[in-house]
Amino acid sequence: MSVEANKQLVRDWVKAVYDGDEAGIRKGLADDAVWIFPGDLPVNGIYEGADAIVNDLLGTEAMPLYEPNSLTHEVTCIIADESNVAVEWRGQGRSAKGKTYDNRYAFFFEVRDGLITSVREHCDTLYVKEVLYA
Repeated sequence: MSVEANKQLVRDWVKAVYDGDEAGIRKGLADDAVWIFPGDLPVNGIYEGADAIVNDLLGTEAMPLYEPNSLTHEVTCIIADESNVAVEWRGQGRSAKGKTYDNRYAFFFEVRDGLITSVREHCDTLYVKEVLYA
């Protein structure tokens, strides 16, 4: 795929995550995709396979921490080459406990044959802990 196609794949996939569009999330992931989220929060770890990403990370670990339909995002920077896409965005919403959430993320995606094969997530995990877990 072209660099622009890789960028669009990631844009569409991020939108699907924020929209809670499971079909769109699955459509963009390779079956053997891996999501790496370093840190010491309950949600941090390595999620191997599309099912683990959709069902465990997004389904039971991360998204339930937010008030339903409250999340929005704004991509502030996206750069890519033939197989990598780096994205910075701002995510905002409300926690499941009613707190205002506003965090910045840096994600690094690997793309192969039109599918996301790897996601590496970085954000302010101390802020996540204070807003989503406290």
